[in-house]
Amino acid sequence: MNAFIPSFFKHKRPSDLVRVGRANDGGYTISEKDIIETSHLISLGMDDDWSFESGFKLINEVPISVYDRSVSKRFFLKRMIRSILRVEKQFILLKSIKTYLSYISFFQNEVKHIEKNVGLECDGFITMDNVFKETDSNKIFLKIDIEGGEYRLLDSIIENQDRLTGMVMEFHDCDLHLALIENFLSKFSLSLVNIHANNCGPIDDKTGIPVSLELSFSSQAVASNEFCSYPNSIDQTNNPFEDEIILNFSD
Repeated sequence: MNAFIPSFFKHKRPSDLVRVGRANDGGYTISEKDIIETSHLISLGMDDDWSFESGFKLINEVPISVYDRSVSKRFFLKRMIRSILRVEKQFILLKSIKTYLSYISFFQNEVKHIEKNVGLECDGFITMDNVFKETDSNKIFLKIDIEGGEYRLLDSIIENQDRLTGMVMEFHDCDLHLALIENFLSKFSLSLVNIHANNCGPIDDKTGIPVSLELSFSSQAVASNEFCSYPNSIDQTNNPFEDEIILNFSD
């Protein structure tokens, strides 16, 4: 599938990209130098997949804070018990058991799950400003996938950009928010190092723009003299049963 994105996304190819996380949806391509430089990983949005956080920790064992109020230890325990009582298909039962055991194994000591969403100032939420205030680290890596809520965070991220080693963020409804994204890129000091279109979402017929784009940024990566083309060799389709989206830069 072919799609088109504006030329303001164009950037030079870095040399140290690695893919972190599980195959397909949930894994991201980022700079390995950023991982090594990081002293605190902050992740917004998790659901039942913490493979990125786990993979990051294998490279650099730093404190990790994951914000997501949609799931909890109790949630995964109840889902496992429900699968057992319903005598569900074996693969569903095994997945629910594996997920619960993985959760209680991973989230302990300096790896914390905070049962709040980020972006608002109300019950069950925390503002991005307060997320930054809750860590003393000035070498933060951000991972953000919060289903459209990312646009509420952009101003705070700009204000705290000097504290970041890197960031990967999934931008949603890109066809509607191109101006916001362009403005953010113009103010953000970290370098854009990877773009991947999420093929779980459609391509807008009118503009040819993918609805969802995963953008990776780096403070440490060294760019070559060559411009990037996408997808790159280490990216993977989010949906393995659909074709990868080939990105073309429009003039």
